[in-house]
This record gives sequence, structure tokens and C-alpha cells, in this order.
Amino acid sequence: MKKQEENQSLLNAGNDTFSRILVICAIVLYSLALVLLANIALAGESKETYGALIKVNNKLDGDAFTQVNAAVKSIHGNVLAININSMDYVKLNSVKGVCAAYLDNVSKKETALDAQASKAKFAGADVVVGILDNSGGLSKAEMAQLKKVESAANVGFISYLSDNPSSTVIMRNLKGGESNLVQALAYMQEYAKTVNKPLIIEMVLSGKEMENPLFVQVCQKVAETGVQFLGESRITSGYVASTAPVQLAFSMFNSETGQITDQSDFWAISEVKQQQIMLLGSDNNICNIFFQTESGFEKVYLSNSSEDIMMVTALTAEGEVNYYHISNKETALIPRLLMNGTPVLEDGFAGIYPYHSKMALFNKTVAQNQFVSLKKVNQSVQLNALSGMALKIGSPSPRTLAMSLSNLDELLEIQIRNENGETVYRNNPDADTQSIDTKINLSEGAEGLYFLDLTSPEFHQSFALLID
Repeated sequence: MKKQEENQSLLNAGNDTFSRILVICAIVLYSLALVLLANIALAGESKETYGALIKVNNKLDGDAFTQVNAAVKSIHGNVLAININSMDYVKLNSVKGVCAAYLDNVSKKETALDAQASKAKFAGADVVVGILDNSGGLSKAEMAQLKKVESAANVGFISYLSDNPSSTVIMRNLKGGESNLVQALAYMQEYAKTVNKPLIIEMVLSGKEMENPLFVQVCQKVAETGVQFLGESRITSGYVASTAPVQLAFSMFNSETGQITDQSDFWAISEVKQQQIMLLGSDNNICNIFFQTESGFEKVYLSNSSEDIMMVTALTAEGEVNYYHISNKETALIPRLLMNGTPVLEDGFAGIYPYHSKMALFNKTVAQNQFVSLKKVNQSVQLNALSGMALKIGSPSPRTLAMSLSNLDELLEIQIRNENGETVYRNNPDADTQSIDTKINLSEGAEGLYFLDLTSPEFHQSFALLID
């Protein structure tokens, strides 16, 4: 009897141990299931694709870049528009040659497309109109209003040219986010070239896009080609609220023809230090540009053997664009900000001050006609068509500047400065003045550069006047 009780106790103990094992196994399996579900969730998240703009230099590691699986949508100089998943985006930081990266600002809400209102707004305009809208996506009903869709280019056509003289071509982006906006912008530029029409870009932005310095850089380069940007004043002349360094772009101009002969992308010194850029002048002589950091100072060394004029365009973190004329053939430049906020490029002497400043994207100026070589006979100078004015300028005799300006804007301000920034002529004509004919007597040794600024609330154009 006692042996039976002992056997029963052992049986019960065995059952308890087996039950405990089952419970432990269940807990382990449950934990493993949780881990598996978490990994599946993370894997799903890592596969979610985002748009981004990245900036690369000429030391880009192509193999490492390929391994992050970035799908390149469009290329804008040294800025690429890409699609990439979140895990691979983190890996971009370790890819050699990737200087900067910014994810898109995207609105999740849907936005309305009023095709008829857009057509009426731009009726009769002899241009191509591109609308870059980042306020939200288009529903299927809104997409149905589009006449044609170019999905690969992120563009939909609202209207085409037709036999109606008041018709024009109007395009719009399909998806939002800065990388998609510049992808659509690239298509719009090429389309405008094929039909030989000017391109007008209407910006519908929240303002956050201007905090992306790469987006501003791309738009500014497009603006420098003569494309006009429209939109609310806080957008088209908005500030870039970032800590990005000053970016410099270099251009060579033939002073006789007023044409750009060669130009570079925008670069911060830290992005290309210990590297060299070479630009070719119209006389086939070159300008070498070296980026270096010495004794804690970031410097740019210029060595120009061409007779073409070297210009430096600086894009600051605040969204201000400044143009500089570099007269020295051999010089070292250091970007600085004066106490009053004015940016200068110090050349070891008195500094090189900008001859013309404006906010990013405020491009009511014709970049190709910034330089005018003055001869004795007055010559007509092309002004932006929006001004409605006509300008003739010349140097009929030594140390004399002659100017004729007609159809004056009521609120026009006129200023002429020498290359040291000193004002030699200023005028703010009253509303009754329709035209100005004047001869300005300059000081001894007046040869060189003078800068003419014409400014009104709706118009701003600047010229460098070269007096031989």
C-alpha cells in the first residue's frame, strides 16, 4: 500500500513538472512570436520608400552608393532627387562623397485641381507654365481633369497649345515633396526648350520647403538661367532657415558678348576642400579654383589665366544671393559676414563686396545680360519684359557715362555705383517723369566696372557696365 502511494506521488510530481515545461515552452514560443512580429513590422517599415534630395561631390563611392539602393529620379548638377527606404537612408551618412541629405516635406491631405481657373489665369500668355504644388496629393477625380499624364516625370498636363490664341501650355506635378518637385521642374525645363517658349514656374508651397537648402539651390540655379518663379512674396523671396554653410558657384563671362562661357555648381568649402574645379574661358584659357582649409580658415584660391571676367555667386543659409566680381588674377577668398550682416569675400586686402544682392528665387533679372561693355555709341540694353521700359547706355567720351531710359516705372529707383561700392548716380523720378536722358561725369581713372541697379516693387534688374 505504501509503495502504491509512493508511485502515485511520483506520477503527480511528473505531471506537475510536465505542466511547468508546457507553460515555459508556451512563454518561449509567445516571446519568439512577439520578436518575429516586431521584426516583420521593422522590415515593413524599412521597406517604406521616402523621397529625398542629396548632394554629392566628385569623390562619391559608386559601389557604396549602389548598395544603399537609392533610386535616382533626376539629376541637377551636384544634387540628386532620389527615392530610398528608411534603413538605407541612415546608411547614406557613411557613403563617401555624399555631402548632405534632406528628406521630403510631404502633405498627406488631398488638394483640389481647378483646371478652368488655371487656364483662365494664364490665358494668352506666350509662355509655358509649370505649377509646383506641395499642398497635397490629387484624388482620382482631380487626376481625371488632366489632359495627359507623364507619370515617370511626375507631371500632368492641364492644358495644351491649340488654335485658340489665348491658350497656353500648363503643367503640374503629380506627387509632392521637394525631390518630386525638382523632378517635375527638370521635365518642365526640357519641355519649354522643345517648344522654344519661356518657362514660368508658379510655386504653391507652405514655406517649410525653403528650409531645405538643396531645394533652394536647385531652384536658384534654374532661376539663373532666366526661368521666372511666381508665388507669394514670402516664398519667392523667402529665407532658408538652416545652419547650412555659405555655398559658392563660379561663372566666367565674356565681357564683349555678355555671355556665360562656363559655370560650376554650388559648393560649400567643407564639401570640396582639397579638391580643384577648372573653368574654361571663351579664349580657351582656364581658371583654376582650389578649396582648402588653412589655420582654421576656409579659403578658395582662384588662379585665372583667361581674359573673361570671373564672377562668384554666394548662396547663404538665410537665402540671400550675392554676386561678386573678382578682379585679381591670383587671389585667395575667405567668406565672411560683416557686423551689419553684409556678406563679403575677403581677399586679404579691403575685401570684395557684392555688387548685387537679392533673396533666393527673386530672379527678375536676366542673367545672360548682366554685363555690358560700353563703347562710344549708345547701345540698347535688354530689360526684363515685365518692366515695360527701354534703356540705352554708352560712354560717348572719356570719363563719361550716358544713359537714356524711357517709359519709366512710377516707383523706380536708379542707382549707379563704382566697383568700390561708392554711388556715382542716384535718381528716384516722380510720377510725372516719363523718361531720363543724362550724362554722368566720372572721376579720373574711371575705366573699369560700374554697376547699374533698376529697382521697383515689381522689378529689379542689375548690370555690370564695363568702361574700356
